Amino acid sequence: MAYDLATARIRTGTTVAPTDAEMQNILDTAMSFAERYCSRFFKNATYVEEFRDRASRTLQLRAFPEITSIDISDSDGKTLDISNIGLDEERGIVYGGFFVGAKALTVTYEGGYVTLPLDLELALWSIFDNIYGAMTKTNVTGSVGGISSVTLADVGTVKYNTSGSSGSSDGYGYIPMTAEAILNLYTLGQA
Repeated sequence: MAYDLATARIRTGTTVAPTDAEMQNILDTAMSFAERYCSRFFKNATYVEEFRDRASRTLQLRAFPEITSIDISDSDGKTLDISNIGLDEERGIVYGGFFVGAKALTVTYEGGYVTLPLDLELALWSIFDNIYGAMTKTNVTGSVGGISSVTLADVGTVKYNTSGSSGSSDGYGYIPMTAEAILNLYTLGQA
């Protein structure tokens, strides 16, 4: 499975409405909610991040892992010699003593997942399902809702939240608890 427009069409069983642009907007919105929740970026792309008034010997990049290129320039736009830096690609941390006291550094790099991990993809699809359902007033078969109650008396009832919107306020109610649990594994500092 892939997190893309073609898979969204198959998942929802629609071929016409919403339009491709509207469907892509739902995909992008779900990704945006997940990235905001985790304080990092997931898609593989070129990113530019600015760091000001550094008191640390490290820079924490927001799109990791799979960092394939990196350039660092100072506040004057001069590209710095990065031959002595260390890079923890898995956690997105750049190590280098010259960061301390720097007024401003601009880091241009390519990073993020080329292929999304399957658990992250599941979280994105469950957020997508909630947004799609709210916009079109339909349930998506693959929707993953949270548990709303459990009764154990004589080992009885488990009720599921069929709206799937009982998650974090960071996703405006669109991040279900199951997606939130997965995203917690990807929050900055955890991965």
